[in-house]
Amino acid sequence: MDKRWMSQHRQSGEYSNGVNLFLEFAFSNSARGYKILCPLQDLSKFLLESCQCCT
Repeated sequence: MDKRWMSQHRQSGEYSNGVNLFLEFAFSNSARGYKILCPLQDLSKFLLESCQCCT
């Protein structure tokens, strides 16, 4: 997966598109129902989040 979008300005179209592609990948590959583990490293062991929290 191309991660160059992560170094772009957060208000850029490339960053926004990268976030959307990441979320699509995460939800299609590792979702538990309609939730994925929180992508924040410190919380990933504890929190399942729905797609709405990320938008």
